[in-house]
Formats: sequence, C-alpha cells, structure tokens
Amino acid sequence: PEKVTAFEVGFKSEMLDRRVRLNASAFLTKYKAIQLLTGRRDDIGTLFFPVDNAGDLEIRGIEAELQARPVEDLSIFASLGYADEKWTDIYDGPFVSEDTRLPSMSHWNLVVGAQYDVALGDFGSLLLGGDWSYRSSYYHTTTNSENIKEDGYGLLGAHAVIEPANANWTLTFWGKNLTDAEYYGWGLDLVPIGNSHGTVWFGRPREYGATFRINL
Repeated sequence: PEKVTAFEVGFKSEMLDRRVRLNASAFLTKYKAIQLLTGRRDDIGTLFFPVDNAGDLEIRGIEAELQARPVEDLSIFASLGYADEKWTDIYDGPFVSEDTRLPSMSHWNLVVGAQYDVALGDFGSLLLGGDWSYRSSYYHTTTNSENIKEDGYGLLGAHAVIEPANANWTLTFWGKNLTDAEYYGWGLDLVPIGNSHGTVWFGRPREYGATFRINL
C-alpha cells in the first residue's frame, strides 16, 4: 500500500498596523510505494489502465501568501508556490524513470489580485476586483508524453459586485479567462502503449456573465 509522511515548517506574521499579512512555509512529503495510473496491454492485446506502485518519491516545496491593505478601500493579495519531485527508488514497471514528473504537477504556481471598494453614497457599494493565476508546465499522464504536454498558462479574471446598503441583494458581473488563453485541460496519449493516437480536452475558453442573488 501507499504510505505518505509529511513535514511542514513555517510562520505567520502581521505588520504595519495589521495592514500587511505574510505567511510562508516549507514542506517535505515522502511517498512510499506511490500509486500512479499506467497503461498496458494484456496477453491478448486488450488495453487496460492499472494503478501500480511506481516507487518511492519525495516532494519538496515552498509556499508564500501575502495580503495587504495599503489604503482603506484597496486590498491586494498574492500567493506563490514551488514544488519539485525526486525519485528515491523506482519499482519494476512501465513508464517510470528517475526523470519522470508526477502527472498534473506544476513546479510553479502564482496568483495575484486586488479588490477596490467604491462607496455609492446612501445606495450601497460597488466592489471591483481582478486576479491573474499562472501555473508552469506539466504533464497529464505518467508517460510524460511531449505530444500532450501543457507548457503553462495564465488566466485573467475580473468581477464587479453591486450591493445596496441593506444588503438584501447583490448583482455580480464577472469574467473568466478574459484573454481567451488556450490550454489543455486534460490529455491522454496512447501511442507509448502501442495505440495509434492521443486525445486532448481543451480548458474552458473566455466566459462572462452576471449573477443576481437575493439574501433572505
């Protein structure tokens, strides 16, 4: 069976009259007999996808979060994460070597954003916000196929929230992936296991809309 041992150390801080909050941590996760999805053909050539114990693995990384309120109505936030894997033992099996990266694992993740609260007099308030998230390259499957590798992408979002003074309702205008970035949401390459093709599913395109909510 797979076994996981995790260690983490970090700190949390507030400064500048609690207008700035900074948290950071470092972690080490040790996997014993990590289980990964692989693909094989049986004795009569039928394709199947077993979950195998691939080996022993360590993941080391850091995470940091920042929240700041430079002025009363403006808030800024950001987070940064880095993680890297290292195989310490590899069991007999297909597709896994000391260079194999874990499926769907980016080495870098970043989020930055801000919100600004605009007073609308006796009527209520208008909250304006936006954020940008980024993740670096990753593979979708254990085979680490270059054919369906995601090279990394960033997504831009924005929103505007109108709320009356009595807070009886809210009207939110929102947009996601505003730059219409194209990226692979998931992929499967069957060529390394003897099939003839691979398949990718693209992530969601640019979206925008409005949401009206009544607070009872």
